[in-house]
Amino acid sequence: MPNLNTSHSFLQMIAKLPKLRELSLSECSLPDQFILPLRPSKFNFSSSLSVLDLSFNSLTSSMILQWLSNVTSNLVELDLSYNLLEGSTSNHFGRVMNSLEHLDLSYNIFKADDFKSFANICTLHSLYMPANHLTEDLPSILHNLSSGCVKHSLQDLDLSDNQITGSLPDLSVFSSLKSLFLDQNQLRGKIPEGIRLPFHLESLSIQSNSLEGGIPKSFGNSCALRSLDMSGNNLNKELSVIIHQLSGCARFSLQELNIGGNQINGTLSDLSIFSALKTLGLSRNQLNGKIPESTKLPSLLESLSIGSNSLEGGIHKSFGDACALRSLHMPNNSLSEEFPMIIHHLSGCARYSLERLYLSMNQINGTLPDLSIFSSLRGLYLEGNKLNGEIPKDIKFPPQLERLDMQSNSLKGVLTDYHFANMSKLDHLELSDNSLVTLAFSQNWVPPFQLRFIGLRSCKLGPVFPKWLETQNQFQGIDISNAGIADMVPKWFWANLAFRELISMNISYNNLHGSEQMFKNNVLLLLKSIDLSSNHFSGEIPLEIEDLFGLVSLNLSRNHLTGAIPSNIGKLTLLDFLDLSRNHLIGSIPWSLTQIDRLGVLDLSHNNLSGEIPTGTQLQSFNASCYEDNLDLCGPPLEKLCIDGKPAQEPIVKLPEDENLLFTREFYMSMAIGFVISFWGVFGSILMNRSWRHAYFKFISNLSDAIYVMVAVKVFKWRHRR
Repeated sequence: MPNLNTSHSFLQMIAKLPKLRELSLSECSLPDQFILPLRPSKFNFSSSLSVLDLSFNSLTSSMILQWLSNVTSNLVELDLSYNLLEGSTSNHFGRVMNSLEHLDLSYNIFKADDFKSFANICTLHSLYMPANHLTEDLPSILHNLSSGCVKHSLQDLDLSDNQITGSLPDLSVFSSLKSLFLDQNQLRGKIPEGIRLPFHLESLSIQSNSLEGGIPKSFGNSCALRSLDMSGNNLNKELSVIIHQLSGCARFSLQELNIGGNQINGTLSDLSIFSALKTLGLSRNQLNGKIPESTKLPSLLESLSIGSNSLEGGIHKSFGDACALRSLHMPNNSLSEEFPMIIHHLSGCARYSLERLYLSMNQINGTLPDLSIFSSLRGLYLEGNKLNGEIPKDIKFPPQLERLDMQSNSLKGVLTDYHFANMSKLDHLELSDNSLVTLAFSQNWVPPFQLRFIGLRSCKLGPVFPKWLETQNQFQGIDISNAGIADMVPKWFWANLAFRELISMNISYNNLHGSEQMFKNNVLLLLKSIDLSSNHFSGEIPLEIEDLFGLVSLNLSRNHLTGAIPSNIGKLTLLDFLDLSRNHLIGSIPWSLTQIDRLGVLDLSHNNLSGEIPTGTQLQSFNASCYEDNLDLCGPPLEKLCIDGKPAQEPIVKLPEDENLLFTREFYMSMAIGFVISFWGVFGSILMNRSWRHAYFKFISNLSDAIYVMVAVKVFKWRHRR
């Protein structure tokens, strides 16, 4: 119910309901002055109301807590999150609220001293205070909170996303605590070895702090611990040491362990001791070397993430024997085994359970084996490896595959409709930068899938525009640039862009033509990115482009476009990238272009634009090269000045002729005439008279013989002197 801040009568009407149990006034724009003046005695639901939600309002004063304690003391759940509350809370609130179990003060401006009274709420089970202004050290905050009876009742405590300092203190005083969240604070230093966790603690999250060293052994002795997240810190022990520290009774209870984003070193250890572990995160550490053959995975493990390390070699066969494994995440390592061998090692019982296989950015080589044995595989990521060799004609991809990413490899061969048979769930196809791969589908082939993303950059699709794309009318991104297509863009392609959001379209670096239907469809309003550069599109830029209000990037460079830049192109206020360079555009730069205040890249160079560059805007902030080779363009940032909106005429510098100079223009003219007459006088005579011609060539022959003899004698004498 938005905007109740002017309707006192509505709240007064609610106050008369004697049996009201739950009241939600979330997102009603309620300010303090709307609630605080109301007399608590007017509310008839004081004994019945148990759940009150005042989240997402404009409350600022902590006095709202005292007001609530005067209205009712029977609240069980109170949500004041996403307000602007600050200031000290009264002790009266803590003493009176003897039924309160759940208190949510998330996303306010409270400080640590502001909630001392909460320590006396003996029934409180959950206290949520993430994203406040808690800046004190953690030991002090927890000491104040544990000074009352709440230390025995509190089960869930969330202090994440604050600025809490210090290190982790002993937590065992909170005897009923089951979950503690301290994420995204400023905790630092080593965790003391003698620290104890609450006996019933099930979930501990301390991610995104600056904790150092390792994990104390007491964590491994926490027998109820099910989830431990210490990712994004500076832990720097060997993995084998950390595993040993956690090998107490926690190895039987721990289901989620995330220690990624640290500086943990060593190599992968045997993990099979964690009999209940389902999720293990080790990404973004400093693990190195080959995975030992002795490494075994927990029998119940569903997700293993070891990306962004320095692991070498291949994947051990024991990984394929993890029958519950659903996701294997190992990108950004140095794995160098052949892909067929990796698939062979994973072809144990894991081939029935594996749903996501991430092996991008490694050094895996070899060609594609048959992958259809992975009956549950939904995502295969092989980007940026060294896959090579001929693609076998008789292999198939998994029938359940939804995302296939093999870009930036060196595969070669032909992919046909046979390879993609029965892949009805495929919606993301990325094969870009495999320049030797040809997609040769049957002329009338209708794919069994509908793609949301098509990435075929630098593959061989042409020369005819791919007919199978006509069936794809749900994609949100398409890149078929540099694909050897030399054809007219069909009408159905433009039609397939209609009624779509977040469309990114790149068909650059082909030999495409036919701009008659370009942007003519009036339902292309939500196109985000268009790249038609380096083609053979001609004619004028369609005026309909002015209506593509969602456009962020437009590249029409290196074509044969003519005419003027559309005068209302400034209507594209979201435009960040505009490149119209190397065309044959004429006229002036539209003044409306100055309305685009977020334009980060602009290139209008190498056209025939004229007139003054619009001044007083960010157009002057671009480099002069963005406007170069437009001979009649002037004004900053170009050095060429404007006069009345036109380039200033450079004066013709005429050197004065001095009559007393020896070498005048007449002298050079007479010298040239004299040379011509003299040359043809001598050469013409020799050419016409046979006896003169013979005498001339005989003279030349005798002269060459004499020179030869003279040189030979000189050389002979020089050698004998030595």
